[in-house]
Amino acid sequence: MTELWKRTLFGALFVACVVCSILFPKYAFGLLFMVLAVWAVDEYIRLVGAPLRLRWWSIAAAVVAWAGVQLIHLQGIYATCGSSLLVVYPLVVMAALTDELWRKADNPVANWGHLLCAQMMVLVPFLTMDILLQMDKWLLLALFVIIWVNDTGAYCVGSLTAKLPKGNHKMFVRVSPKKSWEGLVGGIVFAIAAALLLNHF
Repeated sequence: MTELWKRTLFGALFVACVVCSILFPKYAFGLLFMVLAVWAVDEYIRLVGAPLRLRWWSIAAAVVAWAGVQLIHLQGIYATCGSSLLVVYPLVVMAALTDELWRKADNPVANWGHLLCAQMMVLVPFLTMDILLQMDKWLLLALFVIIWVNDTGAYCVGSLTAKLPKGNHKMFVRVSPKKSWEGLVGGIVFAIAAALLLNHF
């Protein structure tokens, strides 16, 4: 199976899951995106090479924050529990710092910085998507469509220009060898076109 077909099949399955979770968001969105948020936070911590214990602290903080936001959407005692969890969230983050200092770990400040970056750069955008969902599910769906169109456009343009006699112009070979400036421009053009069409309809 070619790389394009693998991307297409996996992408179609992922798109179907995301679209269904947005259009029927009672529990599906919260569960799916909590898993994705925790997975993304854990992946970030692994990429920066932080200690294993910091991964568990990061996951715990992400679960507490996400569960708190989801419970607030419900009524009565559930909303109260959600508010309590959001109060607990900064305590979990502070507990992670205390644990680093208590263990006399190497680079405790750097490790805590990794944890904070994981929360701010990964978890907060996921929580923002939940806010968009509460405002207007079609707005959140449009955001995903634009992202998908951008990725598809960048991949197609980059792949086509790579077949030219002189190839294309690579962006950052050390980080991502296949990314090109042509693909970047193609993705932007496709994304703008998708945004204009979505705005029209």
